[in-house]
Amino acid sequence: MAIKTIAKTEFQTEVLGSEKTVLVGFYLPDEKTCDYMQSVLDDFNTAREDKIKTVKIDAAKDGALAAEHGITHVPAILVFKGGKRLDGFEGACTAAELESWVDFVLLKNRENPFSAGAKELQNIFGGAVRGLKNGLTELQNPETPKKLKSYAKDVFESGKLAGKTSAEAAKQKLKKFLGGDKKR
Repeated sequence: MAIKTIAKTEFQTEVLGSEKTVLVGFYLPDEKTCDYMQSVLDDFNTAREDKIKTVKIDAAKDGALAAEHGITHVPAILVFKGGKRLDGFEGACTAAELESWVDFVLLKNRENPFSAGAKELQNIFGGAVRGLKNGLTELQNPETPKKLKSYAKDVFESGKLAGKTSAEAAKQKLKKFLGGDKKR
């Protein structure tokens, strides 16, 4: 698909409102370096159009838009994602350099893949810790059946809860974790 030339009036919907990452090329018509970059953008667009939208803006017609984005020389390339400018540069490059640069920009600006589920994981682990504390408190309760106490003691003494740590070290860590080693 050919790269669409957009005007300032379309910038909001075509770039800032796009669900895809958008590569924006600012150019001047009939300028040698800009003509070269047009072929680089065409190659980039062919290789990446399934994931990245590429548009171009005539800086002669939309100089105010170029100025809004701090562009003082053309050609200039900007990358937008989620309505935000991620990065940009002025000047020319090869198609391979452009692809590497875009990959770098997207990598350094990516979201933490765990951030979406962080609260859920915090709730799960928080519940597990609370459950462990409650279970250990229950072991100290004289009403707890002797069989359960015996089983818990066997597991604890064998070091299964401690991994490679000795049972005594595990007891000390657990006691510290539960706040039992505080001086009163």
